[in-house]
Amino acid sequence: MIKMKTCAKCTQEKPLDGFSKDKTRVNGYNYLCKSCVREYRQTPVGKKVAARAQKKYQATPNGGRIRKRYVQSSAGKTASARAMRKYRATHSERRKAKNILHNAIRAGRITHQPCIICASMENIHAHHGDYSQPLSAVWLCRKHHCEHHRAEREFANS
Repeated sequence: MIKMKTCAKCTQEKPLDGFSKDKTRVNGYNYLCKSCVREYRQTPVGKKVAARAQKKYQATPNGGRIRKRYVQSSAGKTASARAMRKYRATHSERRKAKNILHNAIRAGRITHQPCIICASMENIHAHHGDYSQPLSAVWLCRKHHCEHHRAEREFANS
């Protein structure tokens, strides 16, 4: 006799092999069938949840080892080169501004300044509000630079 289970989303009764195993559940199986999970993972919210879970896994020691092994493989090197080409093509203005600023710092025409919010000199970043003016950067510590970009993203999404 095949054991059956009802999916919480599509409410169809399916055999247990239609559900993924989940040891956190009482019966040992996910509450959604595999086809509903597959459908969910194609939605924007599902993709965001999957990306967050993968990032969390890669922060673990095992995830870090696996990621490092992949990056050193030929497939990983090819993927990295493809991503770099894509970034360079889509962010050429940003790269130019960053290079001009770094060259000015190296030449001594500009020096690192303290964070304009907390006056810290540790982990200083140059934030470009306008890439067409590469030498007029605002100096922020890493913490405040991240907070600034987080606020920009939240404003753009609202």
